[in-house]
Amino acid sequence: SIRSKRFNRIAFTEVPLNLASKGFNVGYGAFINSGASGLIITTLVMYVGRILLFLKYVVKNPWDQLFGAVGRSQVESVQKKYRAYPRSILLSQVIQNVSNYVPIFIIPIYLGTKADVGLLSNAFLVLDMPVRLLGSGISNVYFQKSASLWPEMKSEVQTKTIKLFYGLLLLAIAIALPLRLFGEEIYAFVFGEEWATAGLLAGIISLFYFLRYIGMPLSNLYLVTRNERLGLGYHIFILAARCAGLFLAIYWDMDFINAMILFTYFNLGAYFFYTFHALKLVGIRLVLPVILTLGSLGLLWWLGTL
Repeated sequence: SIRSKRFNRIAFTEVPLNLASKGFNVGYGAFINSGASGLIITTLVMYVGRILLFLKYVVKNPWDQLFGAVGRSQVESVQKKYRAYPRSILLSQVIQNVSNYVPIFIIPIYLGTKADVGLLSNAFLVLDMPVRLLGSGISNVYFQKSASLWPEMKSEVQTKTIKLFYGLLLLAIAIALPLRLFGEEIYAFVFGEEWATAGLLAGIISLFYFLRYIGMPLSNLYLVTRNERLGLGYHIFILAARCAGLFLAIYWDMDFINAMILFTYFNLGAYFFYTFHALKLVGIRLVLPVILTLGSLGLLWWLGTL
């Protein structure tokens, strides 16, 4: 769908489906059962509905696509061209999912309480919202355009990439800055006073989310340049950095807040190399982007200490 530039139909399918599923979820919880069954049923409805709607409105000739004959030469050609995808990309996705949940697995055992996990989960949830929007919007369009231009029109890919980088840098500052300055006040106002600590945590971890907002769309360059295995290696590196930050906090017997500060610093280092290596893959000079990013991070860090 992305390759065919069918973005309008994708939106036409996704938006009503998500609105309907969330509306069903709220209605089921309010009037029938507010337990886990509502969430489970909603998930089933959403995924089955997505498949059916995409087959009807997005995929061209779905019957032929699903059941049409495919010649041996076609199979061999596709296998040769995309053999790295099932090995590297699938494994990368699995590692990313595990990496995202590492703090939730480890904190209640060694570093904090159930309440701490709930506060951190809320902070992650709010900060993840822009990541999801970037993934479903900017990332898909950028990937399709860059893949169609690379490598024949390398200079145009570079131009579009550096423009995207500066736009993402401004967006990341706009999201992280208020959380660094007023995280506790924002969370207390929106969610209630008991969630103020979640705002403090959001302000801390917003430092490495700052780099996630920039790096998430740009990470498509690992696919565009056919460096899937390198991307996999970086996801392993990020997972190792996250685990190292948490286990060092356990070893040094840190309290929960200081453990999250150390965890943030380890993530910062990992996402920094991941993001700027992606830019290097398409031949972009890194001096100015690195200076601007480090300067922005330094300013955010300093403001958070006031």
